[in-house]
Amino acid sequence: MIGDWDWETAVSHSKATKEDITHNRVSNLLMQEALNDPTPAAYNPFSGGIDSNIERALIDVERISETKLTTFDLKFSTADLFSLPAGPVAFLAGFEWRKESFVDDRDDRLDGTIVFTDSDGDTYPYVSDVVNSSPTPDNEGERQVTLSVYRGSDSGTGQPGCANGAAL
Repeated sequence: MIGDWDWETAVSHSKATKEDITHNRVSNLLMQEALNDPTPAAYNPFSGGIDSNIERALIDVERISETKLTTFDLKFSTADLFSLPAGPVAFLAGFEWRKESFVDDRDDRLDGTIVFTDSDGDTYPYVSDVVNSSPTPDNEGERQVTLSVYRGSDSGTGQPGCANGAAL
């Protein structure tokens, strides 16, 4: 090879998980059961918050998420590939690969696994079992970039990897 070459490579992998729990949300199904209960254990909306039995309709709502990122890159460069009358020509070539993914698992009362059905047997597609929360499906996705090549020379811009100031 002509000139002095530098090289650099990197591999990385990261994973992040999150468990988000919201306490004391009201379930439509459990509230309906509590309101229709003929026993003293029924929910009493007129109690002023004292001995109302609201706890039988309270639930915890969870959301579990996970993201992953894996990358690999490699680059070779030289500041003096060859010389022209105006000065030395630099060169850079490289490769990058990356894979990203995510999973977002919503609570069964939000993602439609548990469907709110009223006392008449009717269901509502835009009402979740959690009061004041829209139904939200689970999500997941993956993206893989298999080839990203960059190359370039210093053409008087002072920026290796660019020709006339624009990335190649």
